[in-house]
Amino acid sequence: MITPRIRRTLIAAVAAIVPVALLTLPAAAVVTLPAKHLDMDESTTKAVVGKIISVDVKDLAPGEPYSITLGGIGVASGNADSKGRVKTTVGVPTLLPLGKTHIEVVGSNPSRSDTDAFTVTKPGKLDVDLGHSSVKVGKTQKLKVEGLHPNVEVTIEGEDFTLSLHVADNSGKYSITFPVGTPTGTHSVKVTDSFDGRSSTKTFKVK
Repeated sequence: MITPRIRRTLIAAVAAIVPVALLTLPAAAVVTLPAKHLDMDESTTKAVVGKIISVDVKDLAPGEPYSITLGGIGVASGNADSKGRVKTTVGVPTLLPLGKTHIEVVGSNPSRSDTDAFTVTKPGKLDVDLGHSSVKVGKTQKLKVEGLHPNVEVTIEGEDFTLSLHVADNSGKYSITFPVGTPTGTHSVKVTDSFDGRSSTKTFKVK
């Protein structure tokens, strides 16, 4: 027969043993992937800030986490697919200065990486072209621009209008068609790259 005293003794003994047993359970194993030189390719290794480029990474483990930096600035992160591959796009950070830098991918640990040289270049000459040297009253004029910073805002200013919140494409090009209004005479239109302030002005006549 278990008396109250024996019951209390057994409960105390179990309470003393359980914490010790929990503390001595084996820890879960942490798997560290071996060092490996990854294989990274980019669609270009020379670009102006703002441009979107493609990046292809191979030789990661399936599902392995990765991060990509350009000039030390993080531009992408995620996990490899079931084949250990990553296909993504990244933007050249606008904070980067002109000149040589590097693009790097790092896997689950620093010993699994690849680094390529990268050069931040100047944009081309800001080239503004008007579709017509003269336009009839009430008609439209077409404007084309090249040499802008890719994917950044461009401002178009006329004598009686301002167009903002318009963005150049990934090649630094932009085009728009706008009404010339009714006042006759010489009109001007100014294009400004919002990133570096470069601008160009063209004139045309309204008849």
